[in-house]
Amino acid sequence: MVRSAPRGAWAAVSLIWMRTIALTLAVAAIARAIDAAIPSGEHHVEPAAATVPLLLAALAVVAAAALNAIAESLPGRIQAREEAHWRTKVIAAAIRIFRGPAASPGQRPLTEGGVVDAATAAVEKTAGYRATFLAPTFASFSAPLLVVIGWAIIVNPLSALALAVFVALVPGCITIAGKLLRQSNAEYRRKEAAATERYLEMIDGMGTLVRLEAADRERDRFAQSARASMHELGRLLIQNQRMIIVNDAVFAVLLGAFAIGLCCGQLAAGQISLGAALAGILLTVLLQEPIDRTGRTFYVGLAGRARRDQLDRLIDRARSIHEPAREQQPDENETFQGAPRVSCHDVEIEAGGNPILKHINCVLPAGKRTVIVGPSGSGKSTLLRCLAGLSSAQGRIRYDGVRVDSHTRRAHTTRMGQDAAIVSGSVRDNLKLARPDASDAELQTALQRARFTMAGQDADSPQILDASVGAQGTVLSGGAKRRLMFARVLLRDRPVLLLDEATADLDRETEAQLRAALRDYGHGKTVVEIAHRIDTTLDADRILVIENGQITAAGTPEQLREQPGYYRDALAAFERAAGTQVNA
Repeated sequence: MVRSAPRGAWAAVSLIWMRTIALTLAVAAIARAIDAAIPSGEHHVEPAAATVPLLLAALAVVAAAALNAIAESLPGRIQAREEAHWRTKVIAAAIRIFRGPAASPGQRPLTEGGVVDAATAAVEKTAGYRATFLAPTFASFSAPLLVVIGWAIIVNPLSALALAVFVALVPGCITIAGKLLRQSNAEYRRKEAAATERYLEMIDGMGTLVRLEAADRERDRFAQSARASMHELGRLLIQNQRMIIVNDAVFAVLLGAFAIGLCCGQLAAGQISLGAALAGILLTVLLQEPIDRTGRTFYVGLAGRARRDQLDRLIDRARSIHEPAREQQPDENETFQGAPRVSCHDVEIEAGGNPILKHINCVLPAGKRTVIVGPSGSGKSTLLRCLAGLSSAQGRIRYDGVRVDSHTRRAHTTRMGQDAAIVSGSVRDNLKLARPDASDAELQTALQRARFTMAGQDADSPQILDASVGAQGTVLSGGAKRRLMFARVLLRDRPVLLLDEATADLDRETEAQLRAALRDYGHGKTVVEIAHRIDTTLDADRILVIENGQITAAGTPEQLREQPGYYRDALAAFERAAGTQVNA
């Protein structure tokens, strides 16, 4: 809290302090009213003498309620800002790691599933921890000191000193509990993240897994990983609940009994008045706040702190990466300004000893549209990932005859797939994934070109950038998700465009609109597209047919429809289903 408090946190702490002071003043006024209402010696009771303190107490309570309402409204705003801030840092770190060298021995490689887990669950829990736990807990631990000062003034200084010892023990106990439980919580977080990554990787590679007859095995491995995560969660919840019970028993019960005992003992000895004794009992309630706060937010703090440590490790790893060492040959990583001619030479990829791509040799013409077709699981998406620099492979890939590594391919390609890679947050957050340095004007222009709309707002709306897309885009329709992804493509504006069935699950009208926009954008770029409908290939410049991990045919649509094989059979099947003949 002291080193890196989120913006607005100290305002929340100040409001809680002022609320505590107001309640303490209310208790003091109530004590004065009680003492004024009780006859003492020869003095008779004056009813009016208790009226003014009671009015002051009422005003103090109202002020405390108003301050508390304002303080409770701040964490939600803080959390929204924190999510945007940490998500930007995570994406920037992931990009740096992906662009950097491979993971060193013993270091776990960063996967797309790991990035999704960090940018969604980890960011949300970290933001919740910093917004709803950090400042309120700090305030609840420090506010009792104000109560102890009030106790010393209203009740008795000596008893206030004894209470201060109890109050000082609370943070120490919570710190010790956190250290005892940190290992268990870290183990659960590790297993939860592993299960998430395995699920995302299984879904992304389902076609390949089916072709290799490994889908059942991967499903069982995911189920085992999920069961391990749930088992660890159960152990963690049991330990945490035990610690909460201990805290409540030690501090809530003992502190309350001790404070009440002090008040009763001093009252019986005539050291304090009845009003002071009742004030001490009321102040004891305010002293219970740290325990109440711990019980309500214990899990938020524990999980959020572990997730923040996870993000810190990711960011520190990115900071430790220097620009990857370039090979001695200057032609390996040349910067290409225009759309390059892409060629593959003996490209091969294996997984678990099973070949996925075998001896891929092909040419993708510069500034032209090449469409890849073939049966499900034949290796089409794997080839596209290789062209995007997301998969390592044997063989060579060249731009205009110059061999390029995966770093250069990632820098020159934009990939738009079927899975909508939308993260929780605002429209602006999702667009910043493509270009973190883009201005709001540039973001709005990209939305306008993509014809993006949501919830009755179009791209021209001044509020569209701050509109929430929901958890992983649940607020958006399928078409809106694709248009948001296309806006990111526009922001990148790279010379090679890779489309992995980007319009597969859209309705015909939306698909036609998006395909037209992609076609206009693709003019002058080297476009490589995986087609899910054979009729969308008829206007392609070149077609590659991949079957069983190999290229079995290549040529123009006119050439391939005249040759026996997969393409002609697929086109004939489409014509029979449509009841007509399609012409290129």
